[in-house]
Amino acid sequence: SCHVLYGERIGLFSSSPSEESERFIWAVERMLATTPPLLYLPPRLLLALHAPLWTEHATAWDHIFSHAEARIQRGFQRLQTAVGGASDGRILGVLGQLMEAGQLSSELIKANITELMAGGVDTTAVPLQFALFELARNPDVQERVRAQVLSSWEQASGDPQKALQGAPLLKGTIKET
Repeated sequence: SCHVLYGERIGLFSSSPSEESERFIWAVERMLATTPPLLYLPPRLLLALHAPLWTEHATAWDHIFSHAEARIQRGFQRLQTAVGGASDGRILGVLGQLMEAGQLSSELIKANITELMAGGVDTTAVPLQFALFELARNPDVQERVRAQVLSSWEQASGDPQKALQGAPLLKGTIKET
């Protein structure tokens, strides 16, 4: 999923991951471990009590965000050093494509990349990342899926079940990933 997001492998699964990779792995593990208990307690109460669980959860998210920020900065530098600032058809991952398109602010890119990276450990998020990656690599297919979804939604008058029935390309995209 890192290759899909960043256009490069970052060594999370190597036999000797970098210190940065180890910190990221720790942060995701801690975030996942601390989330369930936090669902039952009001965050303001935990914050007021200086609960270690809340502190650990917040620290984990801080590491996840700093990891994403570092990767985004590297992606921006790679894009800037590319000939003419463009990828010349090379796939730079979702991050590079978002930056190259220039349609989202850096804050929105950071938020989305961070969520995709943190969510990449979820079993349903990985196939979604690959679907998004393949759609990004194939803009003609992406546009056909989009047009079909918009048309189907309009014909279904907002009924999600009917809209899905009228969008076989979307169903195929999801099924194939």
